[in-house]
Amino acid sequence: MSAANLSVLAGGEISSSAARNSSGNGGEIGISVTGDLTIAGQGTLIYPDAPDSVKRSSIVSNTFSSGRAGVTTISADRLIVSDNGLMQAQSEGTGDAGNIVFRGGELTIRSGGQISSDNRATGVGGSVDISATRSIDISGANSGLFSKTYGPAVGGAVFVKAPEIRLSERGGIYATTDGKGNSSSIEVIASRNLSMTGGSVIQANTTLSGDAGRILVQAGDTITIDGSTVSTISGAAGAAGRIDVRGGDLVITNGGRITSDTFLTGAGGSIDIAMSRGVKVSGKDIKTGIRSGIFAKTYGSAAGGSIVIRSSGFALADGAGLFVTTEGTGKGGSIDVTANQSILFTGGAVVEAASTAKGDAGNIVIRAGANIEIDQSRVSSSARFADGGNVAISAKGRLLVSAGSIATEVGTGLGNGGNVLINSNILALQNAVVSANAFGGDGGNINIVSENILSSSESKVTASSQLGIDGTVTFSSPAVDLSGALFSVSASFLDANAVLAARCVAPTQRARSSLALRTFDPDYRDETGFLFPRTMAVAPRNIASVVWLGR
Repeated sequence: MSAANLSVLAGGEISSSAARNSSGNGGEIGISVTGDLTIAGQGTLIYPDAPDSVKRSSIVSNTFSSGRAGVTTISADRLIVSDNGLMQAQSEGTGDAGNIVFRGGELTIRSGGQISSDNRATGVGGSVDISATRSIDISGANSGLFSKTYGPAVGGAVFVKAPEIRLSERGGIYATTDGKGNSSSIEVIASRNLSMTGGSVIQANTTLSGDAGRILVQAGDTITIDGSTVSTISGAAGAAGRIDVRGGDLVITNGGRITSDTFLTGAGGSIDIAMSRGVKVSGKDIKTGIRSGIFAKTYGSAAGGSIVIRSSGFALADGAGLFVTTEGTGKGGSIDVTANQSILFTGGAVVEAASTAKGDAGNIVIRAGANIEIDQSRVSSSARFADGGNVAISAKGRLLVSAGSIATEVGTGLGNGGNVLINSNILALQNAVVSANAFGGDGGNINIVSENILSSSESKVTASSQLGIDGTVTFSSPAVDLSGALFSVSASFLDANAVLAARCVAPTQRARSSLALRTFDPDYRDETGFLFPRTMAVAPRNIASVVWLGR
């Protein structure tokens, strides 16, 4: 079917079906529109046995028998599915559901509009394959892209690609299984930006024995999760899926979350984040108080998923956090963060591997190619009854802990405290706590390796147990007495005219001194290099300092 523009309205339908008790395949649906294809609204039909039935405007490919449903292929400059409009591929028999394929410039789904692949029997679910050359917009509750399976067969995959992808106002992309069949994967790939706002969702979940599918979220530039969620959930015996996040920058704010949860015997899914620039997680939802963060939790007997993050810079701020938690008998997952540059935890940020039941707490590993700052924040592995996990923190530059803590703790049980390992060029403790304490079990060990250690009188380093054996605290640092190198700073200022009397650039062939401007990245508190006069106009960050380069 070809047209300049095509509208399916007021309960209208374009359909192809493999009927019940038949063996033939359903026919394919192919629509090519140079302008807009609109599927919108619903109509009221009068049937003798079902008066006033409401029917959605739709393009549908069904199979009710052993025959395979036909493929639905749509080509349009703009595809608009709104006001409960529906595009669907469905299997209610042994035949496989057909795929839905869209190729065009823009896709808009809003106000309850849906594109869905449903598998209700033993046939394999069809895939939903969406590719737009300009943008994809999904907005509104119950609006979105869906792959659903209710029986023993595998659900269909969801593929979404466009330069700009925007989800808003509770719009979503879902792959779900409510049966024994596994849900399939979700891939959302934006060549430029992916934005999620207003409670929007990307979710793969299982409620019975089927496994939840994998989620891949990727953007060439920035992924923003603002008050929205990317999640995989296992509600029963099925395993939660893995979440992979790839791109330039990742920004999670206003209660935004990436989560992997398992509630019974299903294994938790891991969260793997690799960003070429930075990861910044900050703030809370101002209405609900829900903190922004990345979470992997287990509430049953299975092990929880782990969190792995790789980026250039990493920052947690304003109450945001990383959490791996076990509230059952399963062991908690681990947290592993590596940044090529600096890592910053500030304003009540939390990095926590916790056990509130019989499962052992997970481990935490944090590595920075430059500096780590823990400012009024905490990094902890804690257990109430079981063993605490280990915490290892390393920085090639300085590690500053200011009014913050690094801890492994066991609250009231007989579990042993975990160990703490700190390795940095400079360690500065200002009103800080480093601890590896236990209650009934043995305290953990603390090993600090640093070229320079500075500690305020209020800071504490402890490895103790109330009922068990205390742990040990070991410092590995050159024995340097700095007292002779300290002196009082003069209260008088230098004469600026005298200091600047000599020119920085003299007309000579000899080596010359120069005055350079050093840049500063406020998100991660990194000094990122030098900007000379020819590049000052395009400086991407604030100027932090003026540095004299003498020769």
